[in-house]
Amino acid sequence: MVVLGEGVLSGALLAAAAGRGGRAAAALGVGLALLLHLGIALTPPPNNIGAFSVLMAVRLAAFVPPAALVHALRPPRCATEAAGVAALVLVAAAMARAAARATDGGGEGSAAAAGEAGQMSIMFVHGVDWSVPTFVLLAGVVLRGMALDGAGMAAAFEAAVPTATKASAKSATAATAATTDTAGTAADNASRAFGRIVAPALVGIAFAHAFIGPILGVQNLGGSIMYSNLRVLGGSNHLLLPTNLLGLSGPLVRVEACTSPTLNALYPGDFSAVFAPRATALLRAANHSGRQFNFAMGRVLGAWALPPPSDADPFVRYTVPALQLRRMLAEAREAAEAFELEYTVLDGDAGDEAWRASSTGVRRVRLREDPRRKLSACAVAASSVAGTARHDEACAPDELARMPALRPRIRVRVSLTLGRAIPNPNFNPSLSPNPNPRRAS
Repeated sequence: MVVLGEGVLSGALLAAAAGRGGRAAAALGVGLALLLHLGIALTPPPNNIGAFSVLMAVRLAAFVPPAALVHALRPPRCATEAAGVAALVLVAAAMARAAARATDGGGEGSAAAAGEAGQMSIMFVHGVDWSVPTFVLLAGVVLRGMALDGAGMAAAFEAAVPTATKASAKSATAATAATTDTAGTAADNASRAFGRIVAPALVGIAFAHAFIGPILGVQNLGGSIMYSNLRVLGGSNHLLLPTNLLGLSGPLVRVEACTSPTLNALYPGDFSAVFAPRATALLRAANHSGRQFNFAMGRVLGAWALPPPSDADPFVRYTVPALQLRRMLAEAREAAEAFELEYTVLDGDAGDEAWRASSTGVRRVRLREDPRRKLSACAVAASSVAGTARHDEACAPDELARMPALRPRIRVRVSLTLGRAIPNPNFNPSLSPNPNPRRAS
């Protein structure tokens, strides 16, 4: 049903954007889209992204005729309109109560009720995710605008505007007819230019963002990847298309242990503390582990968006591409903290979850650093290359733990009078890192 509904609403919105299907196509697409985003906003934490639904409601207003939208935003001027506004406010209040109930009673150590962790914190104040009632109010305005056809708007205008004001409006309209015609011609020319140049460029950028980047393996964070649950690195889970064709991210690395507070605040991004006990029980009843990991939220917004890791829980191993490990180590070093990290370089860059968890790998490396003691020790605890086994050897200069984080080719210095590019002596010719530990193992 979800796939069918999203397909229909996408087709309807595309038809409306292309000027086909009339107001019926716009009404169908907007109505289904608002219904979908209501469900998204009402999803229990930590998977609720009501702020995204608010953003989409604002964008869907573009399918409403401007005059209708203006009228829908006006204060009520009759009993019928007042009753409609009152009903909408009551629904929004009920949704606010439901949002408060959904975030009440988190698990042990949960920050959900305080709104201190997770996506809910974007619009979370005093125990309520205000994105939910905000979305309901915006959706009501958009739907009212869609319901006002040309005749309905004219009748409402006639009933609400005094006779003298109507006469003044007619006089002003007649006096500015020539100016309106000129402006209309200019607008038509601009619209044609937009359709020939800007619109195709925007469609091309959107297509590359959704399809080309993940297939090539140069993009691993994005809305299309998140909503499709596409695995870009470590082997494709797409039914038809491959991913990571360029293979620039290097082999997968399994982090076995880590004591860095900076890295542990981001990886593997355990979100389970935000679950209410009843949600955890429901997941486990369905043979789910009852745990959820979302490192991307911390990577995009910062570690504050994730619940703090618990020292009482055992370390959860996870996999990252080699390029990402180099970035992670650079971040830990920039924090000037003492830490130990152990990782295994897996044998290849693709495999299933069982392979990620159980592969003995090519080599296992232990790294220990303490900037205050000027300590940096790196050793290959175990290695198996070309049928030979080695133990406790010093890391080679090209070992991941010894390689610097990737830097851009140049940096640009800009002044008020001159902008010039200055070579960066730390340049490494590889591509920039692409973060994404897909799953915890």
